Amino acid sequence: MANMNVYTNILLLMTASLSFYAIIYYMKLFKGYLLKRLNITVDSGIIIFRTKKLNRLLTLLALKNRKIVYLLSNISLILSLILMGYGIFFVHNNLLKFLYGSCNAMPVTPLIPFVTVSLEDLPYFIISVAIAVVTHEFAHGVVAIAENVPITSTGLFFFIILFGGFIEPLEDKFKRIKLSSKLRILAAGSTSNLIFSLLFLLALSLMFHPRDGVTVMNIIENTPAHQTLKRYDVILEINGERINTTQDFSLLMSKTRPYDDINLTIMRSGRILSLHVKLDKHPRNTSRGFLGVSVIQNLDFILPCEKTTVIILYRIFIWNAIICSSIAIVNMLPIFISDGGQMVRFILEKIVKSERVAERINILISLYFISILALNILFTWIQWGGILWTP
Repeated sequence: MANMNVYTNILLLMTASLSFYAIIYYMKLFKGYLLKRLNITVDSGIIIFRTKKLNRLLTLLALKNRKIVYLLSNISLILSLILMGYGIFFVHNNLLKFLYGSCNAMPVTPLIPFVTVSLEDLPYFIISVAIAVVTHEFAHGVVAIAENVPITSTGLFFFIILFGGFIEPLEDKFKRIKLSSKLRILAAGSTSNLIFSLLFLLALSLMFHPRDGVTVMNIIENTPAHQTLKRYDVILEINGERINTTQDFSLLMSKTRPYDDINLTIMRSGRILSLHVKLDKHPRNTSRGFLGVSVIQNLDFILPCEKTTVIILYRIFIWNAIICSSIAIVNMLPIFISDGGQMVRFILEKIVKSERVAERINILISLYFISILALNILFTWIQWGGILWTP
């Protein structure tokens, strides 16, 4: 049933994507003036929207604060190299955990609307991606102008199910600047994402306060929890033992065995309920019991409000923190389409003194890391299947 839902969602996503393409291509063929007026172009299947309206703001910020931008961009370069190192370590270490059957391996999956991101989570996904893309490209633009590289335009692109933002520096000028300037420009985007991620995490720590119990955030279909629990239930006790934190929950569940009968004390809509559940086998450790939920710490907001409102606010902040940090790290991996890959290419050009040789080496490095990343995703799907992802 879960796989059928995944396939149905993929079909819906592709149908929506093809419908959007059909509308754009109809406008291109018969209403070309509308696309021109909207600054939309279609090139090799990529739908691109460009604007010059942000150029003045980017220039103003960069030129009036050039010394500060230069200082921050140097710090940004150091941070970006740390992010690259951490990303390289993580994808290798996580793959080894998968290969050795460790329960500590982290799921790695692309976030695709309606496939791994549910309709309910889609607003949080869109908001967080929009913030991450805007801050990322804004940072690139400000540092580029501070490095005397004019920006011709900024914009958005859409390709099948992929979308993102970009800035277009004056290419000839960018090619002629020194290596350190190129690296500072490329490093700015991921560092801005890292900073925003830390700001969202700080806001989470200041605005949300823990309470006893854990809140159910996600329920996997065809698991013991699917017929028993509901989203936003608060689990207070397991077999009479109090649950104060997510660590308490994990510890108690680690002591269970497949097909154990457990008693849950929960709070649902302000009412205390007792539920009886028969556990299943854990998909990653068949000697342990499996309930089939993901949980977060039960939380109160800094201001009095309904439980649903607290969860909505929490999810806005946590989605932004995770998306910003994920983009910061993945974008620094040495893959040719990422900023990290471009940094590696320019460094290689400086070392080997040949653009062609540097490009070939960079492609080999990129293919290696794409393979490592793909294996992480493959093992994630083998262990967890095509489940919807919720932070």
